[in-house]
Amino acid sequence: KGILVTAYSECGYKGFSGALKIGNYTLAQLNALGIKDNEISSVQLLEGFKVVLYENDQFGGESLELTSGINCLGNSQLGDKLTSWDKAVSSLKMMANGAANLEGLYYLQNLNSNLYLDVVGGVGGKDDGINIQQWNPTKRANQVFKLSHLGNGLYSVIAMHSLKSLDIANMDTTSGANIRQLSYFGSANQQFIIYPTGNNSYKLIARHSGKLVDVANSSKSPEANVIQYTNNDQNSGKWKLIPAEYPIGEGDGLKGNYYNGMNFQTFRFSRVDPIIDFNWGEGSPDSSMPKDGYSVRWTGQIQPLFSGVHTFYLNSDNGRRLWVNNQLIIDKWISDWDNEYTGTISLTAGKKYDIKLEYFEEAGGASCKLEWSSDQVRTVVPKTQLFSAVFTGMTNLESGVSVFPNPVKNTLFIGGLSKAAQLVVYTGYGRKVLENTGMSIDVESLPAGLYILMVSTRTGTQASKFVKQ
Repeated sequence: KGILVTAYSECGYKGFSGALKIGNYTLAQLNALGIKDNEISSVQLLEGFKVVLYENDQFGGESLELTSGINCLGNSQLGDKLTSWDKAVSSLKMMANGAANLEGLYYLQNLNSNLYLDVVGGVGGKDDGINIQQWNPTKRANQVFKLSHLGNGLYSVIAMHSLKSLDIANMDTTSGANIRQLSYFGSANQQFIIYPTGNNSYKLIARHSGKLVDVANSSKSPEANVIQYTNNDQNSGKWKLIPAEYPIGEGDGLKGNYYNGMNFQTFRFSRVDPIIDFNWGEGSPDSSMPKDGYSVRWTGQIQPLFSGVHTFYLNSDNGRRLWVNNQLIIDKWISDWDNEYTGTISLTAGKKYDIKLEYFEEAGGASCKLEWSSDQVRTVVPKTQLFSAVFTGMTNLESGVSVFPNPVKNTLFIGGLSKAAQLVVYTGYGRKVLENTGMSIDVESLPAGLYILMVSTRTGTQASKFVKQ
């Protein structure tokens, strides 16, 4: 049970044996398993794993990579030093052997039934322990899974609506063990080798057991349970990965303007904050700021992952106001704390909306946290979906401000300024690529294309398009 690789002291898978899991094994670690130096003669391993054998301790000398079992290492030549690998192994590495280029968001369609991997209960099924089944395609977030590559084709598989992991219940290694969703702890029963089958589908092999994510009894019916089962190359244990069209962004956060005074009286500095999740306690956001009596205005754009009604949550000490798409959805400009305020608005996936959050600190503790929920579980609004650049509705800085030359090869100059400004260059998709303070910026390193320059001073912000030759 749970044996992924077995090393034997004799050819033909005979003699003393030692079971191995993913990891690196020095001679001392092999000895701890009862495997002596230069003792290994044959190796069995399950599909989806590989072993690298080393001639010397500490992974030195000649090496041999195995991706399938070998009846006798005497059949494998060891360079010019020894006649074979038989009884020549002093250390080894055991690792996953999956496809390494699959990170992203997917629907998982079963090759046998053509139904989709699904978390029971729809987008409302967000709790730990909820079961995994197959179901008709709905394209809702409880059928969207994020694959995050952990190395060598090993992945975590996270349901997008709940941000919880596929989990083999109770670390069970037997066939028929149930699969559920559970908070991700990085344990071996929550990690899967994604192994190509050659027919445009993949096996999801549990790291801890070597068994497949499979549909019970090879059922083709909706609501059929999803389990782990021995790898017999069955079609019910193979899944097509269909890219999900959810707009994970390339955001950089929101632009924060920081002021002395509780109503934006004296500008102090500007910066881009990746997320709004601050707890300054009895301190302040910056050494240039007082501990009490200040305010912050964050502006930019927000890009939803899902279409539908979104709920925004604000927890702050003290006052707060939130606009999304120019609608004031939270308005509690009062000096309180330990109260949560919410607002709702309907948004469309992938579309960018203007967002503005204002906050003031009066005295004592200071904090501000912005979260959201929709089809997806409640979470801090991530950096990827926040953009500090807003390309419409800018306030003119000063009359006559211009950028030249345009098109430009090397240095872009800003004319009409009376003093240095904050200069930030973005791609057309809102990704920040350059930043400087002054009256010019070197753009020679940028690839040719269309860009947007944001020029900011205390009096306002202006966006200008330019072409890099």
